[in-house]
Amino acid sequence: MMVGIAGSGKTTYTNGKFPDYAHVSLDKNRQLLPATRHSLIRRYNKERPLDLEISNNRKAECVQMNDELKVGKDVVVDDTNLTKETRRIYVLLAQKHGAGIRAVFFQNTRLAYVQNKRRGESQGLVPDDVLDEQHEMLEPPSKDEGFDSIQLIG
Repeated sequence: MMVGIAGSGKTTYTNGKFPDYAHVSLDKNRQLLPATRHSLIRRYNKERPLDLEISNNRKAECVQMNDELKVGKDVVVDDTNLTKETRRIYVLLAQKHGAGIRAVFFQNTRLAYVQNKRRGESQGLVPDDVLDEQHEMLEPPSKDEGFDSIQLIG
């Protein structure tokens, strides 16, 4: 599971280090056709892989993650995952399948501001005030959340 504010390098790292993993991401889900996204949400509501009330976007991710874990595939959750509460969803789902759970924590938030500026408007520049808000919300991952290991980047 990637953990870090926007622009910190999570997706670049994921693509380079985990090319064979199933890649679950809110950014990728935003690119799905609305009918596909709604189908995933309906499946979550019907199958209830977790008995939690979560956002529709996270429901779609949980269905995708659940499908991949069911067939024994390694999965990377490439979102900001800023808070313990947000990460709990994915930790519980991984534990349900007996999967090992690693957090990759991008702790250098100053670098994220620089890298975000390099993105430019066409690649999804995130406004500085949003990065500031994410920085304030960021809770470093800890083993007591259920992680088997935590890798620090930056």
